[in-house]
Amino acid sequence: MGVFAGPDINENGLVLALDAANPKGYDNYENLVKNSQTFENWTANGSRATITTNQIVAPDGSLTADMIEDANSNSGFKNLYQYITITSTETYTASLYVKAGTSDWANFYFDDTKVSFQFSTETILLDPNSGNLGGTGTATAGFDNVGNGWYRLYLKDVYASSAFRPFGIWTGANSQTYNPSYIGDPQYNFYIWGAQLERGSSVTDYYATTSTTKTRGTTWGDLSGNGNNGTLVNGVGFGGGNGGSLSFDGVDDYVTLGTPSLMNGVQVPLTICVWAKANALGSYNVLWGVDKSTTGGGLYSMLRVDFGQIRYFTTNYLGGIQVNGNVFSVSTGVWNFYAVTVSGTISSPSVTIYLNNSSSTLSYSTLSSSPDLTVDFRIGSNQRAGEDWNGNISNALWYNRALTSTEIQQNFNALRGRYGI
Repeated sequence: MGVFAGPDINENGLVLALDAANPKGYDNYENLVKNSQTFENWTANGSRATITTNQIVAPDGSLTADMIEDANSNSGFKNLYQYITITSTETYTASLYVKAGTSDWANFYFDDTKVSFQFSTETILLDPNSGNLGGTGTATAGFDNVGNGWYRLYLKDVYASSAFRPFGIWTGANSQTYNPSYIGDPQYNFYIWGAQLERGSSVTDYYATTSTTKTRGTTWGDLSGNGNNGTLVNGVGFGGGNGGSLSFDGVDDYVTLGTPSLMNGVQVPLTICVWAKANALGSYNVLWGVDKSTTGGGLYSMLRVDFGQIRYFTTNYLGGIQVNGNVFSVSTGVWNFYAVTVSGTISSPSVTIYLNNSSSTLSYSTLSSSPDLTVDFRIGSNQRAGEDWNGNISNALWYNRALTSTEIQQNFNALRGRYGI
């Protein structure tokens, strides 16, 4: 048995342990920008934006930050850029580290999403005329103060169509406009480092690239040591925040676990634990599902939120039980710990469901005593249209025994600080 990296997680009977915040389980690094800190390799508009390499200490402590400045006194754009292929309906977050030089303004853009930043003695301001949005109205923009005069600027947007789109930086202007057209002056300069473009709505750790980009992995590694790895399907994104999570779009995203032999279908006893946040809740919202459509069985759920309340539900095709009745109202926009324990037998089970540190024992109806092992276990979906999870899932555990209420409380307490509970 492997060692799950969360503190005080019960390992006895642990069959599956997934954690998107643990780099041993999920490779969350992505940077779709080439030459992310060697800006001399970017395209300069009309060769008028000049880069002087390795001028000052970068945020990581290395002498690798470049200076960008006007190359002549002509009016017009002074910018660096590169083109990046993006996919329609995906959310992208662009970011760049900047530090003041002699310039008053820095203008940062990704495609038609633009924002101007003004340096001051203590901070930088987003465009005071237009607020923090530029270009499309769906974009968001902001900055993080990372110390030593450095700020990490970011832009987030979702694009309706796939395209080859520009990512770049304008030299500073004595202006609050997004499209500076002015008489240039080589004295206007500032420092740049660490350009990054990633899928998802969060700014994550910077990953340096050269001539090759870096994309996130599609495997969600099982930390239990049992090899029950998940595979990300249909563009499951990295949600960032709270150490890291996977983001599901509520349309077709899911993680497939295949048919792990150690799970032996849905038999008892068992325990399922999930940390998740809902962005939206419809009638049926699957956290842990089952797909048996390829062998004629149908599409079913093991743990889902119905009409804003939790339901545990399995089917006769799985040799399982059905729990009747909903408990615990669930809100959007907040993290919750969900757990289900099943003890006894399929013909006479005892089912308890937990939300954070509250529990309720549910009624049930017996279905079948012949478990089917040819199902596809899924996280975030059961492949039935309209039942996919819309939000984030960070952590999922499966045990081949029913944890006690004390053990469930220990698992809840182990990670609650990560999610602000």
